[in-house]
Amino acid sequence: MGLMRTQQCPVCGGTEREPAHAMSKSGVQYLQRAADRLGVSVGDLIERAQVFKCVTCRSYFCDPWLSPEFASWLFCAATPDHIVGWEEFEFWVRNRKGRFELHNQRVYAAVTRRTGPLRSYAEFGCPFQGFLLPLKAHEADPEARIRLFARALRRAPDVRWTRFTRLYNALEGFLRGALVLALRIRAILDRIIDRRRADASPEQISSRPESLYLLTHDTTRAWSSNCTRYGASCKYFARTILDAHVIPMDEARGQGLTFDLVGVFNILDHTTFPSEVLRTLLDVSRHVLVVSHDARRAGKQHMFALGDDFAEWLRESITGVCVEDLRDEVDVGGASDYSYLLLTKTSVIARPLTDDQRRMEASGIGPGRRTP
Repeated sequence: MGLMRTQQCPVCGGTEREPAHAMSKSGVQYLQRAADRLGVSVGDLIERAQVFKCVTCRSYFCDPWLSPEFASWLFCAATPDHIVGWEEFEFWVRNRKGRFELHNQRVYAAVTRRTGPLRSYAEFGCPFQGFLLPLKAHEADPEARIRLFARALRRAPDVRWTRFTRLYNALEGFLRGALVLALRIRAILDRIIDRRRADASPEQISSRPESLYLLTHDTTRAWSSNCTRYGASCKYFARTILDAHVIPMDEARGQGLTFDLVGVFNILDHTTFPSEVLRTLLDVSRHVLVVSHDARRAGKQHMFALGDDFAEWLRESITGVCVEDLRDEVDVGGASDYSYLLLTKTSVIARPLTDDQRRMEASGIGPGRRTP
């Protein structure tokens, strides 16, 4: 268990490559644990993971990188919570600005200008970096968010529990109560300190789709089903607080579910077969939005990073899909920390649904596959 050679591009499977200067030295929170396990410094680990550019799809990847067993240990046991995702969730509960609010407002506006109002929306992988949080904010004021969080933390005793489990749950209840009390006190202090509350709160996305989903996907390169904090998984909070139906991606395809849009926010570079993930998502959605770290900003806790030419490769490799780069429209500050690609089936562009067709499909009258 340790580092393993990367023989092929993890994005497209290509074997031709060239040395490249890309990917950053960030991600130390994760890499430090891996370095300690390997008995090397984190700087040495970062240097060992050399970066190459795939000649075929122009993506960047590390060689060597963590073996599947080592990566599974890192994300499942050593660092079993996605720091950035949970940080966004905690900011949302406290009604404070996270790092993605402004970008997501612009992204949502840019996407819906092209798709029209969304009736069904699914987020892939992580529920805390995309549109699910601001969509729920549309109907949950600051006090309601704390109430929702407090309610989600409570678990009524189960008759099947052993006495030991009941004792643990009772003791944990005291800690939950203290946490919620601290949140309420902090909210009061926030209102006192920040009189101009509108400046401290994210703007709300005004239109909420009728149905929300979280599409899950297990892999050794991410936290997957084990992304936990506050005694529960992110998927649990997505269901209990954000009202998202939680369904595995492959099961959604098998059941014939379709969506107006699937959002993939900073998680495609944590999948094992990214090209197949995109093809699967295009099977279940008219549009797929891919937001990803710029290759210069991606730390080496990622095996790979998407390059600036990735959109062109998608156009060439996936038939029947239009790929539009939204960066110039979204990234008005010019930081270029992320890429924003909207994938749209050409059949949707050629023949978009009318309002009548949408109403028929929503009622189950219209033809085609089942829609949520």
